Amino acid sequence: MSNTQEWHYTDSSGQQQGPISADALQQLAINGSITTETQVWTEGMDEWAPASQVEGLISEQAPAPDTHAHEPQINLSPQASGINLGPSIQAKPMGQSLTTQYSQPKKSPAKWIVSAVILALAIAGGIYLANSGGDDEPKTTLGLETYTKANERLSACKTGSAFGNSSHAGTIGKQFLATINPPKAKAESDAAAATMKEASNNDKKSSEANASDDAEKKPSAPEKIELALHCQTSEVDGEKAVALLIKIPNLHNLDPAAKQALLDRLWASARLSLANTPYGNDQTKLLVALRGLTSYDCLMSGVPAMTQAPEKQPREGLAKTWKGKDAELKLPPFFIEKQ
Repeated sequence: MSNTQEWHYTDSSGQQQGPISADALQQLAINGSITTETQVWTEGMDEWAPASQVEGLISEQAPAPDTHAHEPQINLSPQASGINLGPSIQAKPMGQSLTTQYSQPKKSPAKWIVSAVILALAIAGGIYLANSGGDDEPKTTLGLETYTKANERLSACKTGSAFGNSSHAGTIGKQFLATINPPKAKAESDAAAATMKEASNNDKKSSEANASDDAEKKPSAPEKIELALHCQTSEVDGEKAVALLIKIPNLHNLDPAAKQALLDRLWASARLSLANTPYGNDQTKLLVALRGLTSYDCLMSGVPAMTQAPEKQPREGLAKTWKGKDAELKLPPFFIEKQ
């Protein structure tokens, strides 16, 4: 041991003490404050070691128990180690160890950096997966799956058919078909068609002369409407809703005036269809969606109010109308199924 060395040691409670001179350390060994098991450290040592392994530290004491008789002695004097300690020595800080309370050699900072990067990537990946759905199935729009299935079925069915998701929906669908095309209207339509055919035959030459002009004109709304229908009834948190998806294949043939007349007729028929059902009150949300063969053209939303005859007030209860692409975006929430 060299008098120029500064030492650190642990007391009986395991707390780190020092720095102290080599003489002071040896004095503690003489008075018994430092025993052969006491952990000591000085600059140049890789780890803390028992005092029994430091040459000259406990030489003046009575022979220590023979527990370390065969352990090699360590001479850490500057002359033996070849280390130039210099005039000032900084104590090696005691860190935390996985196996003992004494510090171990420091780990490379590069390993901590790599571990931190891997952890950050894992957290970022988890957040991304939690916030993003798959490409095939949107997860944020309630009712979208049910709506999609209903719309696919509507696309495949023929005109004159109606279906729904419940017994009430089936009843509403049938009443709607009977209301939109009543028997009287059908008979009058057939008679008008026969009359028009006869007039057309008698005036064939005149019709042929104006054929080019007539080809550019779009027909008015037909008396009999060829359509297919899906009715969806739902009740979520005590709130009732009815959605009617209506497909009219020749919708694109109608001019704006004829289309507006058709919309009025559809809304009035929808209100009449709910009249004798549990959904025929102003607490029910009513939605009527009109589409052609491929896409939706118009969406009407409101309540099935019925204070006046439909022919006098066909738009009673109608609150809002969407047209074009906006129409289809409003549909899925009406297809939230009761859990």
